[in-house]
Amino acid sequence: MPLVLRLLGRFELASGPGDALKITGARAQLLLARLALASGDRLERGVLSTMLWGGRADAQARASLRQMIWTLRQTLDPCPDALVSDGDFMWLDPKVIQTDVAEFDRLAHSSDPGDKEAALTLYRGELLDGIDLLALEPDGYFLQERTRLQDLAMQVVASLAESYDQNRQWADAVRVTRRGLALDPFDETLHRSLIAGLQELGRPREARDQDEAFRNLMKSELGVTPAPLPTPGTTRLSPASLLQPAPQAAPPSHRAPTLLRTTLVGSIAAAALLFVLGIVIWRQIGPDLGTAATDTTPKSSHAAMIDLIPTRNLAAYDQYLRAEAERRAATSDDALRKVLPAFRRAFTLDADFANAHAGYALVAVELWERSLDGIIPSLAARSEAYVAAGRALQIDPANARALIVLSRIQARDGAQVLALATARNAVAAEPGSAEGHANLALILARAGNTTEARTELKRLQRLDPVPRSDRYLIFGQAAFADERYDAATADFIAVWPDLPRNTLLLEHLAAALALQGRLREAGEMKDRLLAVMPRANLHLTAQRYATLREPRQNVRLLEGLRRAGLPDWPYGFRGNEDQRVADTDLAAIALDARWSGHLGNGSAFTFQGDAQGGFTYSSDSGKVSGHQVLHDSLLCQSLPDHPAGEVCGPVYRNTTGQNPESPFVFVSAEDVRYFSVTD
Repeated sequence: MPLVLRLLGRFELASGPGDALKITGARAQLLLARLALASGDRLERGVLSTMLWGGRADAQARASLRQMIWTLRQTLDPCPDALVSDGDFMWLDPKVIQTDVAEFDRLAHSSDPGDKEAALTLYRGELLDGIDLLALEPDGYFLQERTRLQDLAMQVVASLAESYDQNRQWADAVRVTRRGLALDPFDETLHRSLIAGLQELGRPREARDQDEAFRNLMKSELGVTPAPLPTPGTTRLSPASLLQPAPQAAPPSHRAPTLLRTTLVGSIAAAALLFVLGIVIWRQIGPDLGTAATDTTPKSSHAAMIDLIPTRNLAAYDQYLRAEAERRAATSDDALRKVLPAFRRAFTLDADFANAHAGYALVAVELWERSLDGIIPSLAARSEAYVAAGRALQIDPANARALIVLSRIQARDGAQVLALATARNAVAAEPGSAEGHANLALILARAGNTTEARTELKRLQRLDPVPRSDRYLIFGQAAFADERYDAATADFIAVWPDLPRNTLLLEHLAAALALQGRLREAGEMKDRLLAVMPRANLHLTAQRYATLREPRQNVRLLEGLRRAGLPDWPYGFRGNEDQRVADTDLAAIALDARWSGHLGNGSAFTFQGDAQGGFTYSSDSGKVSGHQVLHDSLLCQSLPDHPAGEVCGPVYRNTTGQNPESPFVFVSAEDVRYFSVTD
């Protein structure tokens, strides 16, 4: 009979039912646990000794390891083949020692609700509960694994709760959510689900008691007050239901129609202005009441109010609040188009209004990151974001939003270390800003620092217990970076109804679904992506994210999109390598030649190249001039206002059947050009 090693909860090793083997000492338990979690992989003795005795000299650590191994072999005597060594390497035979962690992982990733219930039964508590990992484990391996397994347990809870909720199995939903709250008592989503389940079961008193207990906990431990709960009867949509095609009838009752949001923007801004002015007056009056006896230089309330507003120009402040309201309400690219002029009006009225410059920079950097060239060319958007952020920092060196924008530009430019430092400065400048913590979490996640990113996300959730929908984009990208694709999917689905045309969201949701094997749903998301951006393709995605984050994330994103069916080239073009034009013929086609033809979207273009590499290119979007070179059978053309500065790609002989009058095709990540060479 194999040994059974239980690591979830308190450490236990047994050779049969109730027949426990005693492993004395926390370090010996950690050694056995580390070997078991390797699932049969060979581990070097040096790695194990460093893990357990990182502060000791190497010889002393190895001597301690040898002594510990000898002791373990005596304890494991009922199964002498369990611990295997070969020179400098050691491993446990998984056929001889089985772990609850391996079984929990298998069951948790199953789609069968029965398996997920069994996984929750196995999860007796956090990994190696009772062992002080901070004190005993120098390399942090078990702390990361403890976090991963707890996150996975919470994902199982969320999945089961959603399934029981959809099937109206309220008693099971209540039982599972109670189990989840026992694991994480601060999870407001589970709290809300539990309240709703109790209401559905007709137990309103228990629901009220649960709500009061949770609110007291949040207030005493975190200093925050949760948002009001939904009243009984409120429609609740599960994340899975949002994957279905949106109905063409009236909008869902729990979301304000877009038209209503738009028409209310002016009223929101006006109300916000009055609200802020009221707060400013109170902030001024409050200190005055406490210091009236010592303050001998009274100041009018109006003058004090003006001092505390970030601009003395109330017209500029009104424009700024309107711009902020429009930015937050923007659910489409066209809505963003109106926000830039609103911020521009604010700093035109007051050139020293740092927040207005920073707001303008934030919108500009979003346009650049999302390549919304129809609003403003990408390179121009980057330049305007950089200049506006710089102007804001000139006026106010501690302007948190301007620092956030600067960090996003640095990250996109590949300067990850600098971006991280700037993002930390933004948080230091305004520690209570949810925006700053969200940005820092995203940059950490993209750099591969997923443990720190999770810490930042927890801070963010405490600052913003009921986050705006676009915060879920941050949560989803962090989970994707951590390769927790089921959690990423849930977060992306949560925001998708509000941002149905956001290409970053659609790309990552399609990839996350595909990497879980949910290929039909992934294909639907890929189709939605192509509907929003018909030229979307794998080369373009690789180009956009190449410098933004650590390579493994990009590899997984591209692999997921490939499984989802995203084409290699724009507009679904597939090149036959046998028909690719080589360098010798390419020079004759591109240099000192004239092209005429059609782009992938059907619009006409002309191209005139000279013998020195210069060219002029004309299309519906205008006329530009640039320079081209040939390199490794690729044609590379520099283009003004292009995000990458140049467009590179191969030229094929056209055998596709599309545009049959055009014998050649120049294809790049950005577009497809079907053309013929004319005199």
